[in-house]
Amino acid sequence: MRVQTIHSDTRPLLPPATTLRAEEGGVVVETTYKSDYTFEGEHAQALLHVLPRFDGATRLGEVARAAGFPESELVDVLSPLAADGLIVDTSAVLAATGPEEYMEAFCAIGDHWALNIFDQPFWHVLRSGNASRDVLLGWGIQFYHRVCGANIHNRIAWEGATVPEIREWLTRHYWEEHDHAPIFLRGLAQDGLPESEVAGREPLPTTRALIEHSIRLAGSDQISYSSLDALQQSPRHGQTAELIDDQFDRMVAFYPYAEGTLNAFREHTMIDIDLNHSEIVLDKIVRHFGPPSREQTLRMLNATREIVEHFHAFFEGILRHFSAEKLPHAKSA
Repeated sequence: MRVQTIHSDTRPLLPPATTLRAEEGGVVVETTYKSDYTFEGEHAQALLHVLPRFDGATRLGEVARAAGFPESELVDVLSPLAADGLIVDTSAVLAATGPEEYMEAFCAIGDHWALNIFDQPFWHVLRSGNASRDVLLGWGIQFYHRVCGANIHNRIAWEGATVPEIREWLTRHYWEEHDHAPIFLRGLAQDGLPESEVAGREPLPTTRALIEHSIRLAGSDQISYSSLDALQQSPRHGQTAELIDDQFDRMVAFYPYAEGTLNAFREHTMIDIDLNHSEIVLDKIVRHFGPPSREQTLRMLNATREIVEHFHAFFEGILRHFSAEKLPHAKSA
């Protein structure tokens, strides 16, 4: 989970989409948060090789010793990132022995990373009231494609599951989710975008990449695939129908010309709440079989990091593409 202090036994995991760049006399750590970080000095260039080792698997002290890097300097490097809430420590989830302890620790990481997805330019524009009709309906179009993609990877997951209990849970999940695409077609049509215009479009490359990430996992690792909902159904606690209604009421007040599309998102989200999808398939797996192994947990964390990066690109792609495209507007008869 997120930590604000770093020490020798911390198992640090850098934020998704973090990149390192060498500059004259130093190294820049670029993040998707509000700040980038520049480090200078004798050991700065070595950080290019040391920081990528922080994958959640190894304690800070062990990385320092293996790399021949002063431990105190590594603590100094990571401390400002931790103080700003960027560092996740995997120690709690890797040490968890009980199902609820494990799920709370794992989902806390998903909840933390999900907050950063909603702190990106697309969401800043949306919440400001300055999003265009094209961007809002473009979001609906791409989400329609994402829902269609979910039908594919949800089915691949349950058909590929060989453990009877997991197959049953994934099958139920597929049937609970399989009929959401028409919700978005109806909402977009209400806002003047015909079904043929929506269904006939190819998804943006960033949308396709998001879908294909889940398809790959669904066919190869159903437990890691199920773990993605720790992010996608975030937050684990506190989401209510009243909060969802309040959120979308405010959006519709901002954007009456996209009421149909926004209400499609509302309906989709309300169905998840009614079906109690905050209890994800992974909850059932962990309660029945116990916490996954250390190796499986690290695969799950890596899969979650990857999908966070895909969601960043997904929303960036929508904002970039539909800020430049003018969508048609069919007149009501």
